[in-house]
Amino acid sequence: MNTKAKLIFAAVTLLLVGTPTALFWLQNASRVTGLSLNLGFFATQLAQPVSVPVLMAVTLAVGLLMGLILGALFRRRGPADLPPIPSSASQDPWT
Repeated sequence: MNTKAKLIFAAVTLLLVGTPTALFWLQNASRVTGLSLNLGFFATQLAQPVSVPVLMAVTLAVGLLMGLILGALFRRRGPADLPPIPSSASQDPWT
């Protein structure tokens, strides 16, 4: 895929995802919610209600941070780090 196609795909994806997200953010800007977590063996609840846009921002930040960490952990190794691929034409009994 060339650079122009990637740029168009990214712009369309940003528009399709960003528009509803921004509208949701604006619509719920004045709303707050109380959060609780009940795992059966452990339960907790936030002391103060939190606004919905703050929750969205925290969720986005945590997602980006996890993506960066996992991307660094599982980044693709370069060709110099990979072992050579043996020729399968002479070793494959099924061909």
